[in-house]
Formats: sequence, structure tokens, C-alpha cells
Amino acid sequence: MALFSDFHREDLNLYNLNFGIITLIPKIQDATKIQQYRPICVLNVSFNFFTKVATNRLNKVAKIVVSNADCLYAR
Repeated sequence: MALFSDFHREDLNLYNLNFGIITLIPKIQDATKIQQYRPICVLNVSFNFFTKVATNRLNKVAKIVVSNADCLYAR
């Protein structure tokens, strides 16, 4: 909730949330070559929550705005 409160107060720095950690996961035991690793990127969990909520809210508004715009061009 603090994340969304900061956003509504315009105190949230989205740039700091949009970072991931890239790490290498070995494909086989005792991997020694780079080809034997799989890269994975783990994003900030807070950023995932924020983008999901923002997307859901924008979708509701976008449907109304796009629908109204289509009616204007149909005339």
C-alpha cells in the first residue's frame, strides 16, 4: 500500500523500481563453460504489482476512450 500511496502523492520514483538482477543458472552440475549456464532476470516484485494494477486500470479507461473514438470516426 505504501507503494501506491507514494505514487498518488507523486513521490514514487518508478526509475528505481524498474531494475532486474541477471544471474546465471547452471544447466548441468559442475558447469565450467558459459554455454552450460542459462541466464535469468529477476525483476523487482513491487514493480510487478504496480504494473499489473496500472494495466488493469488503464484497460478499463482505454476501452471507453477507444470505443468513443470509433463512434466519432464512423460518422
